[in-house]
Amino acid sequence: MKIFKLIILVMAILTTVCLSAYCRDETCPEIKKLESPELVPKIEGEIKIDKDIQEILDRIEKELKQAVTYSSIAKSFEESKFDTEKEIQLTFDYELIPIDLEEALQTALAQNYDIKIITTQKDRDKWLYYNELAGFLPDVYYNFQISKLDGEFLVGQIIPLETSEVTINSNLNYQWKIFTGFRRYFDAVAARNVYKANKENVDFTKDETLLRTASGYYRLLQDKLNLEVLDRNLEQRKAQLQINTDRFNAGVGTKFDVLRAEAEVANSTQNLVIAYNRFRLSQAELANILGINIFAPIYPSENDIKPLQLVDEKVPLEILSNVALTNRPDLTAANFDVTAAKARKKSEYSLYIPQVSLYGQVSDQGTLSIGVSRNYALRLEVDWRGGNGLGLDAYTAIKARNEQLKEAELKATITARNINEKILSSYYDSIAAKARIEAAGEEVESANESLRLAFIRLESGVGIFVDVLQAQATAVEAKIRLINATVLYNIAQAQMLFDMGIISANNLLNGIVLEETGKK
Repeated sequence: MKIFKLIILVMAILTTVCLSAYCRDETCPEIKKLESPELVPKIEGEIKIDKDIQEILDRIEKELKQAVTYSSIAKSFEESKFDTEKEIQLTFDYELIPIDLEEALQTALAQNYDIKIITTQKDRDKWLYYNELAGFLPDVYYNFQISKLDGEFLVGQIIPLETSEVTINSNLNYQWKIFTGFRRYFDAVAARNVYKANKENVDFTKDETLLRTASGYYRLLQDKLNLEVLDRNLEQRKAQLQINTDRFNAGVGTKFDVLRAEAEVANSTQNLVIAYNRFRLSQAELANILGINIFAPIYPSENDIKPLQLVDEKVPLEILSNVALTNRPDLTAANFDVTAAKARKKSEYSLYIPQVSLYGQVSDQGTLSIGVSRNYALRLEVDWRGGNGLGLDAYTAIKARNEQLKEAELKATITARNINEKILSSYYDSIAAKARIEAAGEEVESANESLRLAFIRLESGVGIFVDVLQAQATAVEAKIRLINATVLYNIAQAQMLFDMGIISANNLLNGIVLEETGKK
């Protein structure tokens, strides 16, 4: 019995050591995210929210319940001078619900369903990892049997014995696989790295959601501003039609000018209808990203859009690439997958190594007539199965795991390459969009001046109405191009933050300071 108790004590100590070795930290020794102070911009805390996220959701839900049908675009945009009730029957389903970018970002992080799904997957892999750790512990199970024997039985399968008795068996069994050829160890390592990979995937999904939210918000703001431009254009077209009609009735105008003005009013009306439909679809898209009611008619509370520089384009691409390769969660997850694949491959070698197990039993056995007696059993067992399938079982398994390892390594490589490609793309998209903003701004000024002069020439009798129409069309297109260029620039800047793996609500609102040296 002393030997038995000593073995149990050693077993408990080894189990405690194994568990502490696996659970003492969350960082994989093979893969560690670099934290170079010269490359990684440090954020002192996350953005401070004035309103609680639940407060935002409650407000949206309350306004949605109180929403009323509006009769025209004019009543929907309080900050805009829409007045198309008689000319075009467009209605919003509900009174618009304003939301700013900060509220949109925080709502998305709390409500987005992609984040919820990947978080459940992370929790699943956490418990699978703990399940592997449980394999280091011994198995304990209890069995009780009571049987009624009546008739002739063979004792030892040889000697006949006739009996009528009730047998009782009460067994407490324990089993501990002391050594499994390192399979148990490497399976736990693999499970731990899978869990860590999914933790990184959660961060990556949050980054994707922030980017999609910012992009969707800017596109909705773009649609809103385009609506305002097109509505003002329609008002000007109608005014021009009225002027030409009055001139024709007075005998100083032509029927051609009236017909041309009517055509321009009809064309402007169509453009406004198309823009409104695009605006409504953008509302639904953003609401879906935010994880709120799809039918909630949210709209940006901003009445203007300005270029928002989040990353300085003067920083060399090499610095941006280093920051990205250091911080991107998807690349870190891919590296964890490589480590997990290596552990699975090593686990297969355990088939060639003997396994050692310890079995014990405490039993109470007997019959009703003679009573029950206690006995003890302790067995040390060594088992070798390397010859399964003449050794090909383990060999083929190792080869298969090796190919899985190659696949994981290739995926990590292509992930890094794609990151660099995206960095380059968003870098030059940002530069191009910034140049387009400057050019579009100059175009707007020139187009407005050209339109003013066209009206002056027409009123003085030295110009024609066609010149006014062309100048008006150019001015509208120039304003829309300026809005679109600004939105593309802001989205490209947000994309750069995402591509570098440093996107956050704070950075999307305030930007980062990253000098050419790569330091803050």
